[in-house]
Amino acid sequence: MSCEEADQFLTAYMDEALDPKTRARFEAHLQKCPLCLMLLEQMQQTATATQAAHAEVTVPRELADHTLLFLDEHLSST
Repeated sequence: MSCEEADQFLTAYMDEALDPKTRARFEAHLQKCPLCLMLLEQMQQTATATQAAHAEVTVPRELADHTLLFLDEHLSST
């Protein structure tokens, strides 16, 4: 497998969507190609960071109530 071919399979590999034969070829390429391995690791780190950034944020109920009251007061006065 060439680096160009491997590049086409990076996302599918991360999603565990490759058929067993293609996965084996891809992993064999990674063992021989530090550049493709580094690219895969960078993509995995990016995916992990993106997931963490999209983690649900819980807003305290008091803050939400205060904000809604503030907006209601200021929007109704205009």
